[in-house]
Amino acid sequence: MNQVTIDRVESDVLLIRLAGRWELRDGLPSAALVETELRREPRPSSIAFETPQLDRWDSSILAFLAWVSQVSRERGLAVDTRALPVGLQNLLGLAEAVPEPAGARRELKAPGFLEHVGAGAVSAVGGIEETLSFVGRMTLASLRLIRMK
Repeated sequence: MNQVTIDRVESDVLLIRLAGRWELRDGLPSAALVETELRREPRPSSIAFETPQLDRWDSSILAFLAWVSQVSRERGLAVDTRALPVGLQNLLGLAEAVPEPAGARRELKAPGFLEHVGAGAVSAVGGIEETLSFVGRMTLASLRLIRMK
């Protein structure tokens, strides 16, 4: 499970310690802790990371780090990523080097009427298939039971 702890080093450096397993199935940590520390006086001038207890990781940690990096840039804070694993530094560099294309994000919209009808039909067919399979197995089991007498 992912773990995030935050400490102040000196008065102007926010040290974010990342530990544990960072996997998508465990979800992302709350950003509230980082937000709170960024607003606390005295405001930090930079952010650094520490990862000696970091275990396995996947793209979930990259999403968290990209968010921290973006928030830091918006506030004019320097971000020191030298303590991150080299592979993670490289991925973060790639993620930040390529700007998001305009129109890449789509807003989720409620499914339309036809989508509802289609989803209902697919669900109904799946339910009928399961029912017929069950009835077929029960029929075969009953026939085997009758033959044994």
